Amino acid sequence: MKIAISGYHGTGKTTLLEELEKSLPQYTGFQEPYYAMEDEGYDFEHPPSEQDFEALLEYSIHQIENCEANTLFDRSPLDYLCYLAVIGAGDEWNGGLEEIVPAMSQLDLLIVVPIEPELAIFTDAFSEYKMPISSLIEEHAFTLNQQLNLPVISVNGALSKRVETVLNWINAQ
Repeated sequence: MKIAISGYHGTGKTTLLEELEKSLPQYTGFQEPYYAMEDEGYDFEHPPSEQDFEALLEYSIHQIENCEANTLFDRSPLDYLCYLAVIGAGDEWNGGLEEIVPAMSQLDLLIVVPIEPELAIFTDAFSEYKMPISSLIEEHAFTLNQQLNLPVISVNGALSKRVETVLNWINAQ
């Protein structure tokens, strides 16, 4: 299976991936594209620019399209598409699901990590976009579920509950 974890930054995606790797030793976890690209020498603006998000989108698509089965992805192309759409990077991103459909159709599960109330107070360079980005990720995940029959589960609460939700879904397949 190929499984991606999507959501606004700081919601626990990486922590969930790390715990899933412990529970699913046959799976390989892929680092979030931002950190993978940074490790490869990419110099991001702070905060990331439209061009940075476009590069992240392409990297994320490439990760999914060029990997084996039994993989866990920290983020998906959906994340970067939503960031681009919400930060006002141009009309082409507002409905641009068609660009990510080929990669997203290779996924067997999309896990959405929504913003929980205790995270809503956290501020950063994109704070004004936090709820719109999170909402758009959830909305587009539903659309991808309908268009591609891509299973989507939303996880919340304690980390142990999130892991249990994902493992229960995997074991039911």
